[in-house]
Amino acid sequence: MAFAYSSAPSLANNCGRSGEFSEPRLESTSLPICLLSCLNTITIWGFEGKLGEMEAAKYLLKNTEVLKKMTIYTHDRLCKKEEFNKEFSMFEMGSKTCQVEFI
Repeated sequence: MAFAYSSAPSLANNCGRSGEFSEPRLESTSLPICLLSCLNTITIWGFEGKLGEMEAAKYLLKNTEVLKKMTIYTHDRLCKKEEFNKEFSMFEMGSKTCQVEFI
């Protein structure tokens, strides 16, 4: 799973811009300090719905307060995207305005 994220322009130099995980496990101690408070978009490529991927996405949705949009690219069929969409709609979100889109 690969992902990219962006933050407010004034914070862009302080936050990392992209990353790739072979074993997607996010821990608060491994993230840049400003990440959770400034992150407003996340793009994930190659999402397969594996447990580690789900946990990483769930963690980011729950802990990013200003997130506006998470876009997730998956190679799966439409029915799988609908299943993911239903599951993600039940996740707790730190941002009340965040939209999650599966492509």
